[in-house]
Amino acid sequence: MAPPKFGDIGKKIEDLFKGFDTGKTAFTFKSKTAGGIALKVKGTKKNDKGVFAGEVETSGTHNTGLEWKETWTTNNEVKTEISKPNVFIKGTKVTGELTLSPADGFKSPVVKADYKNDAVVSSFKIADWEKVTANFSFSPFSNFYGGVEAKLKGFSEIAGYTGKVGYVDSDFEVTSAIVSKDPSRGDHSISGSIYHTPQSNTKFGVQFDNANKATNFQIGGAYDLEKNAEVKTYVNQDLIAGFAYKQKNRKGCYSWAVC
Repeated sequence: MAPPKFGDIGKKIEDLFKGFDTGKTAFTFKSKTAGGIALKVKGTKKNDKGVFAGEVETSGTHNTGLEWKETWTTNNEVKTEISKPNVFIKGTKVTGELTLSPADGFKSPVVKADYKNDAVVSSFKIADWEKVTANFSFSPFSNFYGGVEAKLKGFSEIAGYTGKVGYVDSDFEVTSAIVSKDPSRGDHSISGSIYHTPQSNTKFGVQFDNANKATNFQIGGAYDLEKNAEVKTYVNQDLIAGFAYKQKNRKGCYSWAVC
């Protein structure tokens, strides 16, 4: 079994603490046509200002094997992605991305290359012809995962890096990470988390990080009220608390209310 992608190491605990933007209502709608074209609509409204932001995404696969995705946002940008799996060898995937803004014209293209097998998962991305991001993840032992991501400027200067290790069992996960946003200045932070599912409808998590000699701490949980509804809450070291309610209106359609 292949290890998870680098970004998926510790993702469950990160998702547990997402969705707590105060004063915001959000919804997601997903559907699929008979021809296999996927449609996703996302919208977010800031209740205090009445400001709405959204995006419409369509994606599919051509009979030649090419995968495509097009996204339009309320910022009046259109992003097009074209991907081709197994270009060189089995497990590879190459993606080209281009964004058009009527106000600013075409933005610099993005090129991504991914590779996956039973031992390692890696990803390589070039943006603006000089910003490079590369990462890989691996599984040295059963239930253990590790990964490293580096951001480069001009293929030579290291602009930042992140290292992660995690242990995953049937009902809990433990993840640790070190992040350096500016290695030249010694700017780094250390974080750790524990994610536990004592029951199938209950999730619990603890997360902390230490940066600039300050320790941040938060504890949170989620509970499935019924088949189509979920409540989440958290509290941090400053006793600031948040509450979120997620409703599955029907298959592929979700809405959030946050306070």
